[in-house]
Amino acid sequence: MPSYDMKCKHCNNEFTTMVSIRAKEKGEIACPHCGSHDVNQIFKNVNFIKGGASAASSSNRCSAGGCGSCHACSA
Repeated sequence: MPSYDMKCKHCNNEFTTMVSIRAKEKGEIACPHCGSHDVNQIFKNVNFIKGGASAASSSNRCSAGGCGSCHACSA
């Protein structure tokens, strides 16, 4: 199941949730703080796969420290 970063329009709470794509498309995601379904997806983290191993990063640098294959590593 995919993980989504969300922000509630009602109370401004930011949260991460794991739901099916179908549930997201149907608007079934509720804010855990106030229960509102009036939420938007936000983009905070970047997830990438390198060399067959999965790694997640919230920065603009590769976790391996310089693969040279992306803009962040060649900068």
